[in-house]
Amino acid sequence: MNSENERRASPRYTLKNHVEFRVVGEESASAWSLGTTINMNSDSILFQTDYVPATGLNVEVRMAWPLHAPDSSRGTLLLQGVVSWTSEDRCAITLQRREFLPSPAA
Repeated sequence: MNSENERRASPRYTLKNHVEFRVVGEESASAWSLGTTINMNSDSILFQTDYVPATGLNVEVRMAWPLHAPDSSRGTLLLQGVVSWTSEDRCAITLQRREFLPSPAA
């Protein structure tokens, strides 16, 4: 990473993971769509998808996330934010809320 050209306050981490996302509004939410993460940091996430929501829309993203607790293997990372930019098949979300949901006990 070239620190002279890097504008981000926190580093990005390459991550390839399946995500589900949907556009959310005040009264309703769209159906879940699928994507694959490219990278993320504490402030944003970038993923590739066939359906790219418009810039400025509120979205909810969820993905399986490994937990490091002795009695659990995976949980769900739930993210909420705003679409900050898009390209033909990529979508960047500026995060406003992050929540870990543990897997239900078996």
